[in-house]
Amino acid sequence: MDISFFRRGIKLPRRPPVGPLKEMPLPKQVVLLLKGANGAAFKPLVTAGEEVALGQPVAEAASGQVICASVSGEVTSLGSIRHTDGLKYPTVHITSTAAEAAPGGEQDTGALSQSQDALIKRLRQAGVTQAGNPSLLLADVLAPAGKAPKISHVAIRCFDNDPYLGTSEAITAALEQDIGDLEMGLALLKKVTDNAACHFILEKHQSAPGVTRFAKDNSCNIHTYDAFAYPSAAPALIARDILGSSGSIDPNQVHHAGVTVVDVGTVVEAVQAVIYGKNVINKVITVFGSGRIKALRTRLGTPIGDILDGAGMGSDAAKVILGGPLTGQACHSLDYPLTEGVTGLTVQHRDAVSLAADNPCLSCGLCAMVCPMRLVPGMLSRYCEYDHFESAADAGLFTCIECGCCAYVCPAERSMVQLFSHGKKEFLAQARSD
Repeated sequence: MDISFFRRGIKLPRRPPVGPLKEMPLPKQVVLLLKGANGAAFKPLVTAGEEVALGQPVAEAASGQVICASVSGEVTSLGSIRHTDGLKYPTVHITSTAAEAAPGGEQDTGALSQSQDALIKRLRQAGVTQAGNPSLLLADVLAPAGKAPKISHVAIRCFDNDPYLGTSEAITAALEQDIGDLEMGLALLKKVTDNAACHFILEKHQSAPGVTRFAKDNSCNIHTYDAFAYPSAAPALIARDILGSSGSIDPNQVHHAGVTVVDVGTVVEAVQAVIYGKNVINKVITVFGSGRIKALRTRLGTPIGDILDGAGMGSDAAKVILGGPLTGQACHSLDYPLTEGVTGLTVQHRDAVSLAADNPCLSCGLCAMVCPMRLVPGMLSRYCEYDHFESAADAGLFTCIECGCCAYVCPAERSMVQLFSHGKKEFLAQARSD
């Protein structure tokens, strides 16, 4: 299957290829955000002044999920920070004192002989997260709770949904040198899902002969997409391709259709957690800006400002976006820490920054022409703008995948995605209060 164009969506100019993956220096301080992908509340396990070792649990949720120290050092304080959702969450601040190897690291050759429940429990405890909007624990998407059907298809995506990020591309390139983690990852996914059919999602121009050969040798389906015919590789659209259906798929819970889309980096993190016993303390991200893109491996909790300096883009930053330019959220402070759900940063010069516009909808219809979910975004945005959240929900608000195509073409420069995100939160808040 080769999709070089997309019937609904936008064609984007290609970016430069991502460079080789580089290690960031050890940060002087990390700030660990005590917020789980599933909204779980965490209880700190440490106090100010306490010495912690790399990989030591510093907070735990009732589900058993832990957040671990990403550096060795002293807990300087327990504080809080404002999240991009506007709410404050608790934090653990650690000043690093020494570089050392993370605990674990020895391959457990019998790890995959454990039961499905034991493997899921380990993935949940380690906090392995599939980034997205919203980000979800991998354990929750591989083993959906309640009456959701079991996963029958797993798609391993080797490039980012937002085409101006290159994190999955960089990780795939690294796997070309050693396919071992991918081999163990595929075995893990099949064990947890009762031998679900596996698919590899590659970008049309991506050079990955080793991964392609591995997929063919293991009887996996290979799908190629043009990432810049956006958003052809959104999870809901990949699921629709795999199922061969034009029916309705909840874009916020694709796994409830029996399909899960997992980034290749998430597969590697799952292998590190289950096979090598390592909790998540590192993150591979890409930093995009000024026509450049760099792939970095750094510690969770590293302040965004330190990452930009390490990428050589700190002096360029007038605006920083957590994620890609199409789907990311503006970062309000360079002291904000890197969290598990962030796969990249976008840096904008002052000349490239567009100020938020409070312009009325022109009813031109361009947004409806490009919407991949066949909605009328202009109407939805007005419902959300004027607090008609129930009408917005009836008009398909929760079918929106927040891809940003409508905002990209809007001549009035309306903040479409922000309005939709606000509308969803307000509708759900009202439903809970009723």
